[in-house]
Order: sequence, then structure tokens, then C-alpha cells
Amino acid sequence: MSLDWVHTETDRTDRWDRVFEALAATPRRHLVASLTRAEPSTAVELPDAALPPNYSGDEHSFRIALEHRHLPKLADCAYIEWERDPFQTWRGHRFDEIAHVLGVLTEGGADMQRQTSSPSEDD
Repeated sequence: MSLDWVHTETDRTDRWDRVFEALAATPRRHLVASLTRAEPSTAVELPDAALPPNYSGDEHSFRIALEHRHLPKLADCAYIEWERDPFQTWRGHRFDEIAHVLGVLTEGGADMQRQTSSPSEDD
């Protein structure tokens, strides 16, 4: 009896876990969205590409968090590549994996918003 399916299932589960962990933080979601809007071979400038729209914190602290937490997490999964000088990032070889999931979640969120904001036909 072969147990190949166990390894395949574990690999698949690990990939889902990595994607959702990578998308769990707002700066990482904004960065993936920024890279999705950019041309595939184009780098985006940091920290701007990861900065949430209403961020009111210290930019220096934000940059440190990017360098030591957010960018390494995305780079370890090969979703992005990045450098400090100039401070920028671009798509990694597994970027499409995370971009696709974010796209589906974003579209689903828009659908949920429309469903909850429009009157129900049952009323």
C-alpha cells in the first residue's frame, strides 16, 4: 500500500497555510496588491507599496517591520524578492500563487459587500 497521497496532501495543506499566513498582515496584502497592479517585471518602491492607505504610524518603525518581518516572510515563500538599496521589491517565482488567492478573496469580499448592502428579495 502506497502512502504517496499523504505527502501530496501534506504538501497541499502546507502551501495553503503559507499563503494564508502570508496574507494575514495588512502590509503584506497591500504589497501583493501593489505588485499585482504593476507590470510583471517591474519593481515597486518600498515602503509606499506596502503602506496601508490610512496608516498614521511612524514610517521608520514601519520600514523596520517590513525589513525584519513582512518582506522575509514573503521572500521565504518565493512570493517576492527584495533589496534594501534601493528599497524595492518585485515578483518572486511563486508570486502568481499568492496573487491568485488574494484576487479571489478580494472579489469575494466585494460580492459579500454587495450582498449585505443591497436589500433582500425576501423582504
